[in-house]
Amino acid sequence: MAIAKTQPYTPALKARTQEQHVPSNDMVVVSPVADAVPQALQPDSLHVKGYVHLESRHPVVLTYCPKCAKEEVGTRTHTRSTGTTWLCVGVGLFVFWPLCWLPLCINPTRQTDHFCQNCGQKIGRVKPFH
Repeated sequence: MAIAKTQPYTPALKARTQEQHVPSNDMVVVSPVADAVPQALQPDSLHVKGYVHLESRHPVVLTYCPKCAKEEVGTRTHTRSTGTTWLCVGVGLFVFWPLCWLPLCINPTRQTDHFCQNCGQKIGRVKPFH
């Protein structure tokens, strides 16, 4: 299995915060350390509509599951046909009908969903033609 380069926001990153005491009312303000997380690993840059950006149609090992917080978790994949796949079948029907079923058999025209092996939640996807 390939190791994904993405790393979602983890509870370990919470430990990389610094406390600032405000003397006026004794409140504690917790803010992230400026250099603790590189810009490429900020939480907003990793998630697209609640999913981790993955580029593989094969199972991968993530450094962290964003749903269950388990570290070094593998994924299982499920590839299915979508509307894009059926559109390709329709176009193939008019272009060369004997091979119109081909988009149903090749993975690049189908959507691949990645699920956490620990909690079973959907954590990523690869859309058709990506």
